[in-house]
Amino acid sequence: MNAIKIEDVSYTIKDIFALPQGQRAELINGDMYMMAPPKLKHQRLLSKLNTIIIVNDINKFTL
Repeated sequence: MNAIKIEDVSYTIKDIFALPQGQRAELINGDMYMMAPPKLKHQRLLSKLNTIIIVNDINKFTL
C-alpha cells in the first residue's frame, strides 16, 4: 500500500470524518495517512469474488 504520512500532528477520528467525500485516509496512532483510490484491477477482482460467493451460496462460507 502506498500511503503518505502528512504533517507531524496528532489526528483524531473527527479529522477523518471531516475529510471531503471520497477522500481516503487511515488513522494509525494519531497519524493520518492519505490513500490513493483502489485501482480498477482491484475493483474487478473484488467484483468477481463477490459474484462467486453469491452464486455459490454465501452460507457455505465461514470466516
